[in-house]
Amino acid sequence: PNPFNEQAILNIYSSTDEQVNVEVFDMVGNIVWTQLVSSNTNVNIGNEMAQGTYIIKAINKEGKQAMFRFIKSQ
Repeated sequence: PNPFNEQAILNIYSSTDEQVNVEVFDMVGNIVWTQLVSSNTNVNIGNEMAQGTYIIKAINKEGKQAMFRFIKSQ
């Protein structure tokens, strides 16, 4: 759900199995979390993050990317 309280599950879907670099930015542009993950997996994020609004960016090896905003409440 968005917003979420403690943690969120990010689903990384792709038609092929590949490595995807996932980065989370705060609203100032600082990277607060990054991880290389396999596609077609779920990633738990948010436990270590403070309340606020964040941008998630996922980039595959070909440079295709997806970005979205999420909000962590209390």
